[in-house]
Amino acid sequence: MAHNAPSMIKRNRPGKCRTIGAALALLLGCLSVQAIGAVDRATMENEVKAAYIYNFVKFVDWPEGTFSSSGAPIIIGIAGDDEFGTLLGTVVKNKTIQDHPIRINLIKKPADFRNCQLLFVSASELKKSQKILEELRGSPVITVTETDSGSPAKGMINIFIEGDKLQFEIDSERAEKSSLQFSSKLLRLSRGALAARAGKGE
Repeated sequence: MAHNAPSMIKRNRPGKCRTIGAALALLLGCLSVQAIGAVDRATMENEVKAAYIYNFVKFVDWPEGTFSSSGAPIIIGIAGDDEFGTLLGTVVKNKTIQDHPIRINLIKKPADFRNCQLLFVSASELKKSQKILEELRGSPVITVTETDSGSPAKGMINIFIEGDKLQFEIDSERAEKSSLQFSSKLLRLSRGALAARAGKGE
C-alpha cells in the first residue's frame, strides 16, 4: 500500500533562492586557491565551507515534526574542528531560516549526533566518519563530510577540492531515504550535476 510522502516545511521565497543560488554559483565558478598563501588559503576555504553549510540548511525541505515548535533552533553540529565551529558561528550569527534561529553545537558525545539537523564531520574525524555515518543512516540529519570525492566515507553532502577549486557533491538518494529533499537549484550546483551538464555540452 502506497504511503503519502511526509509534508515539508516550505522553502524561502523564490527571489531569495535565486539570489543565494547565484552567489553559490559564483563561488563554485570563481574560487581559486592556487595563487594565495597557505594561511590565507586555509582561511578562505573555511569561509567558503561555512557559507556552503549555511546554504545547505537553507535549501532543504525538512520533514514534518523535525522541529518541536515554530521557533525551535536549527542545530548545526560540529564533530572534530572547534575552530571551524567558531567561524561558522560568526557566519550564522543572528540569522534565521523560516523563523528558526541557527545554533552551533560542538559535538563531543555520539549520543548528541541525532540532536542535530546538520552534522559537519571534519577531516580530522575521518577514521570515525564511517561509523558516524552508519549511526545516522536513515535519520533526517544532513551529514556533511570533507574528504576526497572517491572516498567511501562520504556523507550526504561532501565538500572537496578538485584542481584548485572547492566543490561539493550531494547524494540525493541518501537524502530521500532520510526524508530530506534538497532544492533543485542546489542540486544543479553540485559536482555530479555540473559534470553531467558538461558531458552534455551545456
